[in-house]
Amino acid sequence: MIELVEKAKAGNQNAFMELIDAIKVQLYKTALVRLCNEQDALDAIQETLVKAFSNIKTLRENQFFKTWLIRILLNECNNIEQYRRKVILLDNTPDHTSQHPEQDSAMSMDIRDLTSKLDTIYKEVIDLRYNHDLKLEDIAVLLDIPVGTVKSRLNRAHKLLKEQLETSFPKKEVSL
Repeated sequence: MIELVEKAKAGNQNAFMELIDAIKVQLYKTALVRLCNEQDALDAIQETLVKAFSNIKTLRENQFFKTWLIRILLNECNNIEQYRRKVILLDNTPDHTSQHPEQDSAMSMDIRDLTSKLDTIYKEVIDLRYNHDLKLEDIAVLLDIPVGTVKSRLNRAHKLLKEQLETSFPKKEVSL
């Protein structure tokens, strides 16, 4: 991967696209979890890729390409959320639908629904930990918060998800 980053920094578009191709699904999931709207997620990814390609020469550590790209994506998601707050929406129901419903399993939709109810700070750590498989230390660097804060947010997110699952699927008593 580091060789591809070097080539991309030298202006090789194919190398850049190869790097993006390896993590495009993760980028999409991150944007969708964060924005809860497929079109906004795609817009955020598009802006991220344009900014990343035009600024890749500013990347200091090649091994942190993925982290750098995710940070750009999160910033773009923030920009879209700020824009949303300024605009009065005619229909403010979140769009969780995919254009490929056959690819969405019922379980992944349930998880997406559950995580969409979490505050942004919890959604971010869940997404970065499980969709991107990042270490707690990497999440801390990416979000510019202490590792202890990442741990507590992750713990709190797990508890909130557990509570949601328990209310959605209450245990049934079995009588013998």
